[in-house]
Amino acid sequence: MPTVNAVSPATVESKVQPDGTVYPRVLTGADITRHFSSYTRMHANSTSRPFTLTISRRDAERNCPTCQLKEDYGRIRIQEDKNLVCIDWNKATYPESGCFSLIQTSDSTFDMRTSAGKTIMAYTVVASASTAGSSEQALQSKVAPPIPAQGTTLSRTIIFRIPKPDTDTQRLMTAGQQALHLREWSLESCDKNCLRGSLEKSGVRHWVEIRVQAPYVEIGFITGTQEGKPGWLENLKKDMLTVLSRS
Repeated sequence: MPTVNAVSPATVESKVQPDGTVYPRVLTGADITRHFSSYTRMHANSTSRPFTLTISRRDAERNCPTCQLKEDYGRIRIQEDKNLVCIDWNKATYPESGCFSLIQTSDSTFDMRTSAGKTIMAYTVVASASTAGSSEQALQSKVAPPIPAQGTTLSRTIIFRIPKPDTDTQRLMTAGQQALHLREWSLESCDKNCLRGSLEKSGVRHWVEIRVQAPYVEIGFITGTQEGKPGWLENLKKDMLTVLSRS
């Protein structure tokens, strides 16, 4: 199987939903592992050739009533260090075998996409036996990492002034989102003047918050979570200033 790269978060245009969640978002390798540990049955490609995907540990089963080969089996493996999920079918050519990024598009829907952005599989999760009867919000909590409570304090912060004092808050928020994407942080929540991002390194999830109040910006790690390297905050500051200088 040829080597492929994961979809970069910077290429996925995320939007903040009314409840503050952000979709679509690119799942990290650890997120993908948790996802397939929580959900073992999916309804896929409902608007084209629908099929059911069933996952059991390292095995994958595809049942497609309208396909010439109605049933097939394969192997599933997750490359956590590359943020990819790989499926190798025995005989089926639909959906194709390969390694794909997993994009969460709503609280219960996901896309498998190639590095070029082509959607191979768009599916809706079905609760496993242990989660049957759960609400959609409960399903989402199985996939997304827990977000620290609002009103928390920041540690190891940096505060800086924007060179153009007339820069409005919305422009600062946009620059903050782009900086997070450029540094491969997942945008987890957003309100009118605050962005929260998470980044997983070596199995540890780090949390950062960007607070804006023009013409000032404060960036820091969220108190009570694992701090990252100080240079990470400086990189976000640098990228925000670069984005603003181009606008």
